[in-house]
Amino acid sequence: MCLNCVTKFETQLKLEGKWEDHVKNTHNKEIDQLIKEYTAFINEKMMEGNQGFVTEAGDVEKWVGGVNKDRAQEALDEGIKYLESLKK
Repeated sequence: MCLNCVTKFETQLKLEGKWEDHVKNTHNKEIDQLIKEYTAFINEKMMEGNQGFVTEAGDVEKWVGGVNKDRAQEALDEGIKYLESLKK
């Protein structure tokens, strides 16, 4: 939408008394999207292997250990709980 279209749309929402609901819904949708992206990121990191890593210099480093999946899941749950608490 162009600036004029957005202005008209928002003005119409305010005149109809729907502005607060629009702001609330937009805010909550942004948080839902953030939760979705955060969950995908954590799940991707939990699936990564630890066979090695190539540095910017081209050196191959072998890493020992791995992701503590229980701790990562706990952090994910806590993060989602926090993000949910930000909803209006």
